Amino acid sequence: MNKLTKATIAGAAGVALLLGGAGTFATWNATAPISGGTIVAGSLLVGTPAAGSWSVTHLTAGSGTVYGSSAATTLASYKASPGDKLTYTTTVPITVSGTNLVATLALAPGAIAASAPGSAANTALAGLLTLNTIVAMSGTGITGTAPSYVINGGPTGTNNAIVNATVTATITFSSGTASTENTSMLGSVDLSGMAISLVQNS
Repeated sequence: MNKLTKATIAGAAGVALLLGGAGTFATWNATAPISGGTIVAGSLLVGTPAAGSWSVTHLTAGSGTVYGSSAATTLASYKASPGDKLTYTTTVPITVSGTNLVATLALAPGAIAASAPGSAANTALAGLLTLNTIVAMSGTGITGTAPSYVINGGPTGTNNAIVNATVTATITFSSGTASTENTSMLGSVDLSGMAISLVQNS
């Protein structure tokens, strides 16, 4: 084998080695500054509700859907029966700051609890009333319908402001089935832990 042939073989081997290490090649890159800004997180805080009041309406006989006029009541002296609709109304201060703040309003877990000592009737009544409770709110800067509301804290939605929301919890004592209603007869519920939750929609 002459010297020229040897040189050719060595050159080929060199190319093979170079290709085998191709993963170590550096790549070009560059950076450049851009004009940024500041991101500020908003807030959603629920304050202490004002003293509220209860009112009751009852289904008009034979109507099935039409309720009579509302009358103020005190729960301590009132015995509810199927066909009653009890409404609690209060004012709640909400401190809000956010451009696109949408939140869901609901009763907090355990807001309507079976009275102690527990009984089957108490448990049945608590479940029935929880299932048939709707919480709603209204006020300046608040739009939407239960359960989702847009809460605007200022003219552009970016101001840290207190919105005084009127919150109502409406409990309808009617399931539409006598068998379910009968299980709650003589039942009792405890509303001392009644609370609302306001959770930002993801």
